[in-house]
Amino acid sequence: MNSANRLFPPGRLQWLDAARGLALFGMIVTHIFSLSTDDLEPTWAVVFAGRSSALFAVLAGFSLVLASRSRALSTPGKAIAAAVIRGIIIFAIGLVLGTVSTRLAIILTVYGFLFIAASVLLPLRGRTLAALAAVWLTASPLVSHAVRAHWQLEQDFNVPSLDSLYDPAGLLQSVVLTGYYPALQWMSYILVGMALAHVPWSRQTAITASAVGLGTAIMASAISSLLLVSRGWEVLSASAAEEPGLLEQATTYGNWGTVPTDTAWWLAVNGPHTGTPPDLVGTAGVAVAVIGVFCLLFTSFPALAPRLLLPLTAPGSMALTAYSLHVVLLEMTAGMAPTQEYVTHALVLIGIAVVWKALISRRGPLETAIAAIVRLAVRGKRTRRGQVDRVG
Repeated sequence: MNSANRLFPPGRLQWLDAARGLALFGMIVTHIFSLSTDDLEPTWAVVFAGRSSALFAVLAGFSLVLASRSRALSTPGKAIAAAVIRGIIIFAIGLVLGTVSTRLAIILTVYGFLFIAASVLLPLRGRTLAALAAVWLTASPLVSHAVRAHWQLEQDFNVPSLDSLYDPAGLLQSVVLTGYYPALQWMSYILVGMALAHVPWSRQTAITASAVGLGTAIMASAISSLLLVSRGWEVLSASAAEEPGLLEQATTYGNWGTVPTDTAWWLAVNGPHTGTPPDLVGTAGVAVAVIGVFCLLFTSFPALAPRLLLPLTAPGSMALTAYSLHVVLLEMTAGMAPTQEYVTHALVLIGIAVVWKALISRRGPLETAIAAIVRLAVRGKRTRRGQVDRVG
């Protein structure tokens, strides 16, 4: 395979790589730039808060189905096994990065858990997944709120790391319910992505997805505003009276995964990382719209779009490697001015991704290693008739 084929692999859905690249660089914005000024006014970076990580998660669900499709058609058991193994490895990488990182909450531990949990859903049809996603988007926040209220569970601000293995029950509670990215709610994004992977994508589909996604996001925001105006602000202001800034934090900048449980009115807010129905539905809608826009660009300009958007598609095609490198690099660039730091991260990630793809492989190093491990673990065995059960 020559450099051109590695950079622009035939048959690959490069619009997904571009969307994944945008999600990656959007998350980096929130990792480096402040979301508020000294006067507690929102900055431009708030635009990316919650939406970038949600897009990343939706694309993870999409990729989970694509990576398992060849096995799912012939040997569903091996497809599930492959997803579980992939999830375990990503979970472990997340714990390692959580041990290294001092500046951000690592999302990979939750992704690994979600891959394992979603593996049993791989045999489901697209419509079933879509219906399940719709229910999960609205019901999972209610379940989380009820469970946390009943057991009086507080938010966990500790990033899962290798040390967390000494307390497996606490680690499980943090990953599923009380951490920065509670898997109970974040499964919604995985389900949305899995459902989208069953859609026969075309130019018309992309236009429809963009319109529906944007409309859904606007609807979620409008419903949240109506609920808050009707009575929510009054109740929540009283609830947050002893914690100045809590209400602004939850409605504008984000609330680290969940909302308080003293009143159900908290479930009406639409802030980033609140895990409420408006938050989940709105950010999922934005993710669908972004995916649709990139599909539209690549189907409308099949020769031009891959080349112009190479700075997104290259790191997006090896997102696990790029994200992991970014986490390590954050420890090295601490103290830089935000703009200088962001440019440094962008140039390093884009440069390494482009050079790696052009000279070595269309897959990143971590992606290559995981694919090899999965192949070895679920490789076909010779049957009694002497035939070989091949897996892709």
